[in-house]
Amino acid sequence: MSIMPVGVLHSVVFADPYSYCAHPDAIRLRDGSIAMVFNRGPRRKLILHPPQDPMFMNVVTRSTDDGATWTVPQVAPDYGWNGTECAGLTELADGRVMLNQFRGIWIPLTKARRMPPQPQMTWPAELLARNLLVRAGDGVDTETNPELHAPWCRNGGRAWAHFSSDGGLSYDESVEVPTAPYVGGYGYHGGAVASDGRILLPLTDAYDFLTVFLVTSDDGGHSWSPPQCLASQPGSEFEEPTTLVCRSGKVLMVLRDNGLRRLHYLFHQRAQSRGNHLLGK
Repeated sequence: MSIMPVGVLHSVVFADPYSYCAHPDAIRLRDGSIAMVFNRGPRRKLILHPPQDPMFMNVVTRSTDDGATWTVPQVAPDYGWNGTECAGLTELADGRVMLNQFRGIWIPLTKARRMPPQPQMTWPAELLARNLLVRAGDGVDTETNPELHAPWCRNGGRAWAHFSSDGGLSYDESVEVPTAPYVGGYGYHGGAVASDGRILLPLTDAYDFLTVFLVTSDDGGHSWSPPQCLASQPGSEFEEPTTLVCRSGKVLMVLRDNGLRRLHYLFHQRAQSRGNHLLGK
């Protein structure tokens, strides 16, 4: 016997047989519409996740009828911003939408081999490690010749915040978010906004994926505080924080822990939020 959920409707946001689409984050805006960002990359016999493939881009779509129909996904913030990780959306106090994005620095393999060694260089064999693969089709051998499938090198990355004045469909301004001493900051979900307009943005320390830290902005995202560590402990691999400011004023954050295979939550006292972030997985 199967039990069907009551009142659940399903619709296709986007489908393309030649694309690998995954990792959505969605928020409901004040005007009632829904904005969603997700990853889009090429579908091949060897399907990789964003940390392994420079061909991924973040795309944004919107729905004005509660998800029944969606606009054609468009690249965010612009073409040329490829090699990105999963992104998140946040509606700010002034009505703008912020897209937080971590973009890897990718180098063609032949060029990388001619460069002086650098600590953050990650080569094809490590990028295609078996425990990282999403799916390898029949006849795909990533161990004998990884360079055949990943002719590139990853050399760290940079975290960005992009700002939209039309509900997340196009982006007018980009600001780099400081992440030192961490390599970078990856946020699968957006942040939260306090009643005084302060932006709270938790991020994961890509590409280590062990620690979650917080950066804040008091001026609408034009500048950001240095990172403050929120969660780090031996045996845990914290990532993908999801944040909500409750009506009580407390900030609730849920963390994924790949090391212990469990979820954790954090509470912190803050002012009330503006906007309604849809919690993810």
